[in-house]
Amino acid sequence: MPSSISSFEPIIRAGAKTGSRFRSWILYTLVCLACFCTLVELLTRIGFTRISHIESRTAEEHKAALRVRQPLTAPTMLILGNSLPLEGIDLPQLKAAFEGRANITRFVIEQTEYLDWYYGIRRLFQDGSKPTIVILCIDMKHLLSQQIRGDYSAFYLFQLQDIPAVSRDAGYDLTQASGLVFAHYSLFYAGRTSLRNFLLNRIDPPYANLLHNLGNAQAKNTVRRYEETAVTERLTNLRLLCTEKGSRFIFLLPPGFNTSEQRLLSAGERTGTTVMIPIHLNAFGSDKFRDGYHLNEVGRHIFTKELASRLQRYLEAH
Repeated sequence: MPSSISSFEPIIRAGAKTGSRFRSWILYTLVCLACFCTLVELLTRIGFTRISHIESRTAEEHKAALRVRQPLTAPTMLILGNSLPLEGIDLPQLKAAFEGRANITRFVIEQTEYLDWYYGIRRLFQDGSKPTIVILCIDMKHLLSQQIRGDYSAFYLFQLQDIPAVSRDAGYDLTQASGLVFAHYSLFYAGRTSLRNFLLNRIDPPYANLLHNLGNAQAKNTVRRYEETAVTERLTNLRLLCTEKGSRFIFLLPPGFNTSEQRLLSAGERTGTTVMIPIHLNAFGSDKFRDGYHLNEVGRHIFTKELASRLQRYLEAH
């Protein structure tokens, strides 16, 4: 009479065979998924910069910013910021004004604010950038903001080890923080919103324009009042960050409509931070702005000319 153990042997062997097939199927699925994700990432890094002018410019400016060094002769100036210096500073005009006397590089990412660039400057230094002068051009709303660009900044501006601090400062929860980690390594994940907007602009421009206008309206409602303590602290943080790496720091205020100019200058004096205001706030009329916020061609030319003059005097004094 067969034992009870031997009677179960076929069942055990069948179960083991089924379990082995299941594990093989899981492994095969994971390998396929990894290959698919790798392919998507490669296509994004190659294709996104080819089809999107914005992404192409951002990638090229990022590479240029990392190559900035302090030469023995002409000083190097690295201009950072968002759409305000992008549209407000005529880069060829500014470079021409300093030809042979200084090397100017720009690296801007739209919709970025103070936290993006505080941690972004840290990463630029860590990755090898070493300009003589760092110039950050954002307005008062952005200087006071607690917001970040999010996943996109995680790819270009945040060090992996800084993500917990970034998440804490921006009020992110664990889910949002984990998204920053993924975005740090993946351009597809970091740029998925930009890619979607790019496709939407091509497929349905009126709808894309409506969403853009709604976003601008919401942004205008988030303007915070002037907070003297916050401005003092943040100017100090930026100056010390650059000083520790052997660079000088300039906070450049773009033209706009506000009443905090004198208080900003006072905060700069208290903290030993150079605050540069080539065009006084409220000095330009609406005819110098494209949309009431970004400068048009006329305003850009005037602002760039005044900026070049101020920077020249700054270099002569230092």
